[in-house]
Amino acid sequence: MIHFIDFDDSFNLNIVENLRRISHCEVTHFSLLDSLYSKIKAKDVICFGPGPGHVDDYKEINRTVSKLALRDDIFLMGICLGHQILLKTGFEAVVKKSPRPMHGRTIKLVYDGNRQDLKKLHAQVVQRYNSWCVEISNKDINILEDTLTDSLGELALVSIPNRLLTMQFHPESVGTYCPDIFFQPVAAFLRYSIYDGNNQAKRNL
Repeated sequence: MIHFIDFDDSFNLNIVENLRRISHCEVTHFSLLDSLYSKIKAKDVICFGPGPGHVDDYKEINRTVSKLALRDDIFLMGICLGHQILLKTGFEAVVKKSPRPMHGRTIKLVYDGNRQDLKKLHAQVVQRYNSWCVEISNKDINILEDTLTDSLGELALVSIPNRLLTMQFHPESVGTYCPDIFFQPVAAFLRYSIYDGNNQAKRNL
């Protein structure tokens, strides 16, 4: 089961369409997230979508987002605003004004780490629609190997196998080349959850 959290954004329809190609996807407005929490089961995927404004405009969901971030039996995905909410609330990141706001512009991903699955994303072209950016501030969270920046040096993607995939850009956008690759972790998580009892040691991007 995929749960898509709706923040009243015009891009939602295209994202949900991509998710429904993978599995059954139910849409829940962010204002109902607290009541949804009791219905979320092990092996579910929760995708926090894009939306207007700043993460602080959605403080009423912080407590539930924090509880979701602590669970290791579900997969969290965040796009644009969802990326910011998950990293700020669940991983103590800082959201700040981007020195280079980008709306409807393409940019390249940059990766210089050792994860083979992330190396294939280096130089991929993606499309941004945002004025904000995220910085990882909690030095106790060792996810540097699991992150990509864009060609301007801003955090673009965080991928923690089995647990988390967040993107500052829009994977579903016409300006993102090879969009399917960014939805593959959702398909892999659900597939292995169904067929091997969620026991696969590592599901990479």
